[in-house]
Amino acid sequence: MYRKVGHISEIVSMYDDASKIEVESTGFRLLTAINDAALLARGSAGGELKWTVECPDIIYLITNRNVLIQLLLILFQNSMEAIEPLVQQDEK
Repeated sequence: MYRKVGHISEIVSMYDDASKIEVESTGFRLLTAINDAALLARGSAGGELKWTVECPDIIYLITNRNVLIQLLLILFQNSMEAIEPLVQQDEK
């Protein structure tokens, strides 16, 4: 239980950090960051991951790209963990 609370605390802290304007902020397209995070998530999932992303290419952000990638990876990981029981049930 303590580990889960600590994990939630880390996520909240990362969201808080991402909302602040920092010296490390750079400009980039959101779709590029999503695709990069997806490649990293596929690697950790053994390449068995498939999904479709619908995001206009024109969305441009100025923020800390690394923090955004970390947040997206957490989102992808939580999503994969949430659907894993459904996938296992379908395989039976």
